[in-house]
Amino acid sequence: MVGWIFLILGFYLFLCLFDCMEKIIFGIFFILYWGSLFGQKISFYDGRNAILTDQKVRMIGTKEDFSFEKGFWEAEIEIPLGKQISVACSYFEYEGNTKVAFPKGSVLLVNGLNVGKVGFSGIDIRRYNLISRYTFGRKFLFEPGLGFSYQKSIANEFEVGSLNVVNGPDYVATGTRSTTYTRSQIIPVAEIRLSYGFFNVLYLNFRVAGALGFKSHQDLYMDYTYKGVSQPTAVFQARGTGIFYTAGLSLDFGNLYRILFK
Repeated sequence: MVGWIFLILGFYLFLCLFDCMEKIIFGIFFILYWGSLFGQKISFYDGRNAILTDQKVRMIGTKEDFSFEKGFWEAEIEIPLGKQISVACSYFEYEGNTKVAFPKGSVLLVNGLNVGKVGFSGIDIRRYNLISRYTFGRKFLFEPGLGFSYQKSIANEFEVGSLNVVNGPDYVATGTRSTTYTRSQIIPVAEIRLSYGFFNVLYLNFRVAGALGFKSHQDLYMDYTYKGVSQPTAVFQARGTGIFYTAGLSLDFGNLYRILFK
């Protein structure tokens, strides 16, 4: 048991410290050697995330935005610690967007179409997750999990534009600017995974996970007027708080080894 714990923590730290190519090389080795020898699950997921944008200084008449972003891929290694308990280590990355949502009809294009949201992505987010799961069931599995994520934000080359699309009738942007932060933080994560097993080897998974961020990794500032009256600068923040939806496949090397060689 102690050996497994050190192995998991070592792999987790490896993911946090080394670059992408080294992760791929180490991942291949880990799958071929440790996977066949000790019987863990290897999983790959396709995901979507819904990210919250907080308002540090509120824009009059608007609310925080909570909306879906672009998709992402996630790779995971899951190691059993008992009949029902396992620990999973995974990695994925996504764009860190900060968005402003306007009431319907308050911002229109020249052709009269509604502008629901505007936003900016000046950072990339890397997430290294360590989750403990408890499994209920045999063929159809219900698996709640708790853990934490090492979240690292890295500023990219993009800068916020003028957002001149915000041009009335109610809201008019008179100036925009942004601040991006290359920083790290540890955030709590909770999840529920539903799985269906085929011959106890191949599993079809659907998972919902929630994360709570504390430090802003991108601030968006907007100077604006509302119905012709100048207002205090609104400040929007993205911290990594959100809900992550994934679907994927898992291969159980332990059961596969027993079927093929025992």
